[in-house]
Amino acid sequence: MLKEKSFKKKSINEKTFRELFEHISSGVAIYKVKGDGDDFIFKDINKAGEEIDKVKKKDIVGKSVLKLFPEIKNFGVFDIFKRVYKTGKPEEHHISYYRDNRISGWRRNYVYKLPTGEIISVFDDRTRQKETEELLKISEEFGSTLMKNASTPIMVMNADFSMRYMNPAFEKIVGYKLNDMIGKKPPYPWWEELTHKESNRFIKEISKKKVKYDSMRIITKSGETRYLDITVNPIKENGKLKYVIGTGTDVTEKKEAFDIIESERNKFKSLIEGLANTEIGIGIVGLDHKIYYQNSVLEKKFGKSFGKLCYQVYMDRNEPCDKCKINNAVREMKVFEIESEGSDNRYYRLISAPLPNPGKTIDQVIEVVIDETERKKIDGEIIENERTLREAQRVAHIGSFNMDLQNNKMTMSGEVFKILKIDPEKFDGDFDVIKDLFHPEDKEFVLTALDNAIRNKTFLDIEHKVLLKDKTEIFIGVKAKPFYDKSNKPQRLIGTVMNITGRKKAEVKLLKSEDTLKKTLNGAINTLAAIVETKDPYTYGHQQRVCKLATTIAEDLGLDENKVEAIRIASLIHDLGKVNIPASILSKPGKLTDIEFEMIKTHPQLSYNMIKRIEFPLPIADIILQHHEKIDGSGYPRGLKGKDIMLEAKILTVADVVEAMSSHRPYRPALGLDAAMDEIRNNKGKLYDPDIVDSCINVFAKKKFKFD
Repeated sequence: MLKEKSFKKKSINEKTFRELFEHISSGVAIYKVKGDGDDFIFKDINKAGEEIDKVKKKDIVGKSVLKLFPEIKNFGVFDIFKRVYKTGKPEEHHISYYRDNRISGWRRNYVYKLPTGEIISVFDDRTRQKETEELLKISEEFGSTLMKNASTPIMVMNADFSMRYMNPAFEKIVGYKLNDMIGKKPPYPWWEELTHKESNRFIKEISKKKVKYDSMRIITKSGETRYLDITVNPIKENGKLKYVIGTGTDVTEKKEAFDIIESERNKFKSLIEGLANTEIGIGIVGLDHKIYYQNSVLEKKFGKSFGKLCYQVYMDRNEPCDKCKINNAVREMKVFEIESEGSDNRYYRLISAPLPNPGKTIDQVIEVVIDETERKKIDGEIIENERTLREAQRVAHIGSFNMDLQNNKMTMSGEVFKILKIDPEKFDGDFDVIKDLFHPEDKEFVLTALDNAIRNKTFLDIEHKVLLKDKTEIFIGVKAKPFYDKSNKPQRLIGTVMNITGRKKAEVKLLKSEDTLKKTLNGAINTLAAIVETKDPYTYGHQQRVCKLATTIAEDLGLDENKVEAIRIASLIHDLGKVNIPASILSKPGKLTDIEFEMIKTHPQLSYNMIKRIEFPLPIADIILQHHEKIDGSGYPRGLKGKDIMLEAKILTVADVVEAMSSHRPYRPALGLDAAMDEIRNNKGKLYDPDIVDSCINVFAKKKFKFD
């Protein structure tokens, strides 16, 4: 806020006043006085004032405050303007509500008279403050009603820990009324077991931070012992303790139940410890069907269920089973075992045995629960796989097999016997018979793949040669899946066998055709490269040397085979377009004219036009088109930048520059490798890709690359 003395100090110069005027967070308006205080005309307003009153200085300067703020008289500040003008004494207009057709809100004003006779008003928007105060008031009224009607016990203590409030729920538990406890300090009567020292420690602890006490023992007015889970939260204001709120939950019955659990745990401590590291569930159930104990296995599967009914938790039923194993175990004094689906949709083997108490009477049974889901699942998968394989065999002539991994015995379908030319009448199921048919070249590979699939629980999918008894070689494809028991021990390998000899022969023919086609393509590429060199003898071998360096860089960068091959082909013919440029220009010994150089710059486009109609399996034409582009956009023919240039073209660019500078040209002698290295190093990140430059330097420095 501006103080009165701020405006009386004549030492404040105009610059200082203007800085204060413009940067103060409060709104400030300066008014010229009309007549004898009949009206006040806006002379100036700062930025904060514009924002608060939602106006612009240019729209209000020179205008009447009565016209701009028509409710200013009812608001009360207009009369203060008049008094301050006449008396010269500053006045405060306390927080009041202003509203007209344009704006509304709570405002506080300080009005002063300047030595010049002008009136200055310093004002603040207090709308948010008033809204917050109203919300706090509503919140306090709501909180009071909420605490009074809450079922949760609540108590509130003052900063000196004298009792301030107890809600009815708290009164009911401790047996003391609020009227009896108002203003009383600890130790409270329900703390009668705490010493004075312990009470002080308790108070000191909860005055600093939020504290939770589990199963805190209290003594009610009637002498009954109860247990509460209590949370105590200190409420502070400006760093000082204002009051303390405590909330509680009566856990007396819960604690008694846990005491029962602990007792039952002790009964069978040795048994539970013996089974602690297994996946066997152990529980104790009473004749009333209530659960009195679960080990960690059952808790994990069904949640903590103490006191709940076993048939609801385990079987998802609303009433006991028709042939309840608990009743049978107690009635017949023997162990009962059944298999059943649990409420979690898993299959269990349940074993129930009577559990005598020290008085020899039977009031509980011990339950042993073994999860059989995986075994059931494997059985189901086996059945489904066998059905699928039979259908596949019928439709596609695919053979199937089922191998017992415990004894290496096999059963096979008729199609497998047909493929392997084995007499089913003479086959005793021994896997060694099949193993002897594996081709010597592939035998180790097949056995290793089989061992890896079983050990790593992966699907087996291999193709290999077989040498039949009549010395015929065939290829077979084998797909199989291993199956395991619940202890992860491999049990079976079930799969299919297919004769793929015809496909393999076709693949060999295709590979030969591809090899022939590749040789033809390479011959054509070499021919195209030779055409350029006959036109420009001074650059003889240039394309081959660029190709060697570019492919070495590509391999150093870890590019895949297809990208390396694309770079190799593009490098060999990247200057093909030069055949359309006069030889006199290509071999001119002096400096090229601007027109001649522009003709030289057309060769990437000319090369592209010649190559684009050839159906290469790789983007050769695009690489050639871009091999003179620079990452800063200064290259040609399109002025591409950074990511718009293909990686392959960036590699070709660096290799082209290094080779060209290292070799002789008609217009200059060779500049040498050192100069070429300086060129790419100095323009790394500007003209040339940084990673490619680093790789190029690396292949020369560490891999000892040489052009010849």
